[in-house]
Amino acid sequence: RYRRRTPGLGIVNSVDDMLRLEERYGYATEAPYLAFAERISDVIGRVKACIVGEAQKGKKIFAYGASTKGNTFLQYAGLDTRYIQKAVERSPDKWGKKTVGTLIPIISEEQAREEHPDYMLVLIWQFLDTVLSREHEYLEKGGRFIVALPEPTLISKEGQAKL
Repeated sequence: RYRRRTPGLGIVNSVDDMLRLEERYGYATEAPYLAFAERISDVIGRVKACIVGEAQKGKKIFAYGASTKGNTFLQYAGLDTRYIQKAVERSPDKWGKKTVGTLIPIISEEQAREEHPDYMLVLIWQFLDTVLSREHEYLEKGGRFIVALPEPTLISKEGQAKL
């Protein structure tokens, strides 16, 4: 039970209600959280193996999107300037800066198109359809996208393949 600080509003049962919902849907144990951690570890491992392998072959790899979510992914995976040369960002406010923690230089989409990396790791996977639409020419010229979530996938003009 939770008592509100505002006088006269009484006791609300929202916390008890939430605990019952967590119990009903199986979130009251650590099992779903351990399963989630295992899935994320698998995703990170597959994506990192792909990127590290291609970087070791001398391939040019950029990150697409300099978002907070993307930076969290890069840091957790240990992907920094050893593997990813630049981060591509639509917002001019970020150009010329570096990603948090991994210190990857941030450039414009236009500059990325001119430099034409072999791969771009899509860090804004929730906007994948928009990215593919905006970067159709990049794909047509042989560029490839690595997408981590919801499933690690490699996208090229030939189609898609799971990592």
